[in-house]
Amino acid sequence: MTAPEQFYRFLFEERETAAVELNEPGWLRLGPQHAALFRFGDKPTAPRPPSPDIVLSDAVISRIAENSELLATPVEDGGFGEQQLVRVLGLLIKTGRRISEITLLDFDPLVAIPFSEPNGHVARLRYQQTKIITDDNTILVDQEVVDLIRQQQDFARAFMVEQGKPRVEPKYLFLASRNNRNGDRPYPQSKIRLRFSEFATLIDLRDEQGKPVKVSKTHTFRHTRATNLLNAGVPIHVAMRYMGHKTPTMFLHYAQTLSTVAESEFLRFKKVTADGREYDRDPAEMFEALALDKRTDRVLPNGYCTLPPRQACDKGNACLSCTKFVTDASFTEALVRQHEDTMSLVERRQAAHSQRFGEPMTQDNVWLRGRREEI
Repeated sequence: MTAPEQFYRFLFEERETAAVELNEPGWLRLGPQHAALFRFGDKPTAPRPPSPDIVLSDAVISRIAENSELLATPVEDGGFGEQQLVRVLGLLIKTGRRISEITLLDFDPLVAIPFSEPNGHVARLRYQQTKIITDDNTILVDQEVVDLIRQQQDFARAFMVEQGKPRVEPKYLFLASRNNRNGDRPYPQSKIRLRFSEFATLIDLRDEQGKPVKVSKTHTFRHTRATNLLNAGVPIHVAMRYMGHKTPTMFLHYAQTLSTVAESEFLRFKKVTADGREYDRDPAEMFEALALDKRTDRVLPNGYCTLPPRQACDKGNACLSCTKFVTDASFTEALVRQHEDTMSLVERRQAAHSQRFGEPMTQDNVWLRGRREEI
């Protein structure tokens, strides 16, 4: 059902080219109504679990951003010569909108807000809902998004000058480069996906396990944005409105994704015990026991507590010398910082002990022995 829709959408986007190449003006009569075969809500979807790689990690996003200028670099210099794609990519990452909502943005989609927003938002971005009809089609955006919009507006104005129509305001913000003298054709989605696929191949984009990452599926950016909102503790009803969903059921698909990603991230690192031995329990079984997607009372600042849920801990903060303590490489930063703090604490206490008693603590001092074990 999806494949014919994508085919018809391609025909609609390339109608001018088809009319010229096939010498058939009838192609020009294709309209947006021909690109949708089903009414809103009529197209059924089969339930399927989200793919664990549908959310991009911070490292992958950073690598994409670092190399994004290749999209605008001239072809003769090894790039793609597509300035607009840099800003399309930026808006996908920053806003989590669907690719259709980005390409169909009006030339001036910003709405001023009459108040000072404490979270750094400076305007509202108005977009066209292309999948779900809701009461509101605006989201709050920060200065970085506004700057991207302003840069693209300058590009669009220069484009209209090149077309010999400097006084004509284009209909869309992102413009098709061919057969678009009036600025009434948006940048083709099919071309964006193709270029993003080539871009990922050119920079050899891979995740932390060395697996190739596909960004031609632009919905991945939307899943990443929604998951980041949930990770940041944004209430579901607020995140749901931001993503443009009408019901919690629709949005909770991202919560399911969050659970899948949490398990995938947990299993990615080798687990070790307090004395440095590899943890001999099945990590998947450990994840299920900890139920990290439902409870976090056994998640520590520097690892995990594998004490059975019905047992209470009576060791205070002596986790580093506890047989129930397990950690992995994801806590490296916290462990390094704790190691440095403990070393510094020992030095201060030794100095205070020497000042008070005239000599440092001996190696069999009960407090020092505990700290040495932790170090």
